[in-house]
Amino acid sequence: MGVSKKICMAVLVAVGSMAGAAWGQTYYVGPAQGVWNDPANWSGGTVPVAGEGLPFDGSQMAVVEVNQDSAVTFNMDYGSASLVTFDLSAGSGAVLTFMQPTGTITARETTMDSSDGGTVSYSNFGGRQVVSGPSGAMSLGESAGSNLNYLLSNAGSVQAGNLYVGKGGTGSVNQMSGNVGVTTDLYMGYAAGASGRYVLGTGNLVADGEWVGFDGTGVLQQTGGMNWSNGAVTVAAHAGSTGTYKMSGGTLRAQQLVVDSGGSFQQSGGSVQVSSVQVNGGWNQSGGMLSAGTLTGGNMTLSGTASVSAALAQLGSLTITGGATFDIGNGTLVLNQAAAQVRDYIAGGKLVSSVPDPAGVHGIGYEVGDGSVTARYTLIGDANLDGVIDAEDYAALDAGAAVGTGLWANGDFNDDGVVDRADYLAIDRSLLWQGGGMSAGLLADRTEEFGSDYVTELMDGVVPEPSMMGLIGIGALMSHRRRR
Repeated sequence: MGVSKKICMAVLVAVGSMAGAAWGQTYYVGPAQGVWNDPANWSGGTVPVAGEGLPFDGSQMAVVEVNQDSAVTFNMDYGSASLVTFDLSAGSGAVLTFMQPTGTITARETTMDSSDGGTVSYSNFGGRQVVSGPSGAMSLGESAGSNLNYLLSNAGSVQAGNLYVGKGGTGSVNQMSGNVGVTTDLYMGYAAGASGRYVLGTGNLVADGEWVGFDGTGVLQQTGGMNWSNGAVTVAAHAGSTGTYKMSGGTLRAQQLVVDSGGSFQQSGGSVQVSSVQVNGGWNQSGGMLSAGTLTGGNMTLSGTASVSAALAQLGSLTITGGATFDIGNGTLVLNQAAAQVRDYIAGGKLVSSVPDPAGVHGIGYEVGDGSVTARYTLIGDANLDGVIDAEDYAALDAGAAVGTGLWANGDFNDDGVVDRADYLAIDRSLLWQGGGMSAGLLADRTEEFGSDYVTELMDGVVPEPSMMGLIGIGALMSHRRRR
C-alpha cells in the first residue's frame, strides 16, 4: 500500500511551453484530477522517478495525486509562470522534496502543506517566488499537523504580501542567503497550537511587521544577515503565545521591538538598532549591542560583553554582570531597585556614559524618588540633578560631610561610600569649569582644610566652559567657610 502525496498547481498563464525545456524530461499532460502513477498522464508515457526533472507544460490546470512508496525528490523547472495558486502537499507520513534551482513563480497565493504526518521540503537554490495577489499570502505549514521546511540559498528570493511560517501547523524557513521581502507581515506560529521557526544566516529579510509567536509558538534565530522591519518586531504577541528571538550575529533594525510577557530576547552577538524597546518578558544579553532611543519595561539582564545604550530608559530592574555595560549617554535611566546597587554599577564602570568629557567634570549622578532611582548624566557635584552647580549642591555636600557617609545626593560624588576631600575637589573643579570664580579667601580655606596641594589639584586641567563664564561665582555661593 503506497503512501499518498499530492501536488496541486492551478496554472493561469505560462510563458512558453515546458515541453521543449532544456531538461529533456517527462512533464505532466494528464487531466486536472490526474493520478501520478498513470503513464498516460505523462509525456512519453513514462512516470517520472525520484530525482528526475519535473517541468509542467503550463497549458492546463493540474492537480496531481502522487502515490509513491518512498520519499521522492523532484527538480522543478518552471521557466516563467503566472499562477492563480501554487500548492504543494504531502500526506501519510511521506516526505516530498522539491528543488527550484532557477526560474520564477508568480502566484496570487502560495500554500505548502502536509497531512497525516507527511513532510514537504522546498529548496530554492536560486529561483524567484513572487506572491502578488490581493492578500499576497504565502503559507508554509497551512493546516494543523502539517510539517513544511523551506530552504533559501544562493541568489534565491521570495516576495510576498504576508508570509506565514507555521500558520496552522509546523513550518520553518532556513535563509542561508538570498533575499526575502514581505510588504505587510511575517508570522511565526500564527494560530494557537501552530509552530514557526525562522533562521536567518546571511542575506536580507525585510518586513513591515514581524510576529514571533502570534497566537502560537514562534522562534526567530538570527546568526547573521540583516533583519529590517519598517514597523514593529513583536515577540509573543497575545496571551497564550510564546516567542523567542535568539541573536548571535547580524543586524536587526526596527522602529519598535516589543518583548511581551510570553516572550524572550536572547542576544549573544550582533547589533540591534531600534527607536524604542518595550520589555515585558525576558531579556538576557550576554554579548552584542543594543542601541535604542527609549527603553521601557520590566527586567533586563546583561552579562558577558553585552552593551546597551538608550537615551531614555525606565525599567523594573537591571542586572549587570561580567564585562557588560549600560550606556545612558546624555540621557536618563529610571530603575525600581536599591540606590546602593545603582551606585555600585556606576562605581564599577557598568553604568556609563559615552559622551566625550575631556575636562573630566561630568559623570552619572542619581537620586532616590518614591520607590525608584533616577540616574542622569550631569556635572559631578550636581547633587540635585538640576544640571548646574549652585549653593544647594554645596549645602548637600556639607551635610553629608558632617556625618561622613551618604549617597550622591549627600555629596558622595565619586561613589566610594564616604564624603570627604575628594568630593569637595570634584565639585570645586566642576564649578570652575562652569565658570565660577575662586576667591582668595576660599582658596585659603580649602588649603587649611585639605592641605597645600589642594589648589594645585583643583586647577590641574580645568578650562572653564565659555558659555558659563561669569554666570556664577564660587565666592557668592559660599559666603560661609567650612572648618574642620
